[in-house]
Amino acid sequence: MQADIGWIEQELNEVRGDCRVLKEERDKAREKLKSSTHIINELREELLKVRSQLAAEKTHYEELDEQYDGLEEKYKELDEKYDEVVEWWKQEEKKVCDRETEIAELRSELADLKQKSATASDLSEKAGGILSFFKSLLPKNTKLPSGTISKIEKILEGSDEQRD
Repeated sequence: MQADIGWIEQELNEVRGDCRVLKEERDKAREKLKSSTHIINELREELLKVRSQLAAEKTHYEELDEQYDGLEEKYKELDEKYDEVVEWWKQEEKKVCDRETEIAELRSELADLKQKSATASDLSEKAGGILSFFKSLLPKNTKLPSGTISKIEKILEGSDEQRD
């Protein structure tokens, strides 16, 4: 029995030693658990912050997306307006070209008229000279039928009109 008691005491001492080791391991585990819990709580707080930032970024992204859609629509409208302005500009350029052509034609016509006017002026002077020459050929007392001189003048003036 003594041997049994010795063996039991020895076993009891081993168990007590194991218990001390287990207590130390338990205390270390508790410290690790506290530290881990603290780290987990910090990570949870950081996760909440990141989620909050993510929600804010998502809201900001959605706002930017709406702005982009609005800008895209405005771009399409401006692009259509640009096409309209380009078309209008082309039409106006054509009108300007047509007007320039018309002005060139009018200038040419004006130059022709000035030349004809100069020619008509020369003819009028020549007609006056011819009339004077014709009168000088007639004797001073010669009676011409009434209106002969005015008819000659009209004929000579008519030659100006016939040239136009």
